[in-house]
Amino acid sequence: MAYRIIFTQNAIDDFDVLDARWQATIRDTVRTHLTYEPTKESKSRIKRLRELKHPPLRLQVETMRVFYDVVEKDVVIIAIMSKEKPSNG
Repeated sequence: MAYRIIFTQNAIDDFDVLDARWQATIRDTVRTHLTYEPTKESKSRIKRLRELKHPPLRLQVETMRVFYDVVEKDVVIIAIMSKEKPSNG
């Protein structure tokens, strides 16, 4: 079963400020890893966030992080940010 990938407006805004290389890398990695097994955790790529209830999952794309949730047959991308970006609390 393939999941539908949905970007929230916040994620679209995060994506739009990235350069073309990052956009292509993130788009390809999201398709590869989240279309069929978005909840399958791995040591280096997908992680369930224990310290947060929402979003519950994170996809690592080099130095970028894609935060998302799985709702039925949808993968909802909530935010995209650099690992170095400070949290606004």
